[in-house]
Amino acid sequence: MKQAKQIVKFRAIVRILGDEKDKFIKQLNHLNQIIHTKTQSVQRIIDYKNDYRNGKNIKSCLEVPTLIINMDLFIAKLDEAIYQERSNIECCGKEREACLLKIKLVEDKIDAIEKKMSQIGKKLKVMEMELESNELDELTVQSRMRQER
Repeated sequence: MKQAKQIVKFRAIVRILGDEKDKFIKQLNHLNQIIHTKTQSVQRIIDYKNDYRNGKNIKSCLEVPTLIINMDLFIAKLDEAIYQERSNIECCGKEREACLLKIKLVEDKIDAIEKKMSQIGKKLKVMEMELESNELDELTVQSRMRQER
């Protein structure tokens, strides 16, 4: 029965690991949403920058040196915002990879425990079969002894 207790303990551990895996999956989904949102944000900034640079009203601004400087400063600020968002996306991507690795490690632990549980289950079945066989042998011996009397 020691092995049956081990199986119960292993099942509890598998449940705990499953909960941990679910937590990592939720974190992964959250990171994927952040990456998606930030990617869309970068694209919107790039589109806005291109529209601003190629706008119809810009031609009149190009004739005034002060406006050219302001336009260049504004475009530089947009480039800085794009760089910052891409850096954030890269950081989220690294967190995402770490989260995927944690999920894989948890899955590997679960697989190892389930394999061990399977081995113990097979041993228990063999022991049960041996017990049944021994009981049948004992019944057979008792039956023969009765017949001999």
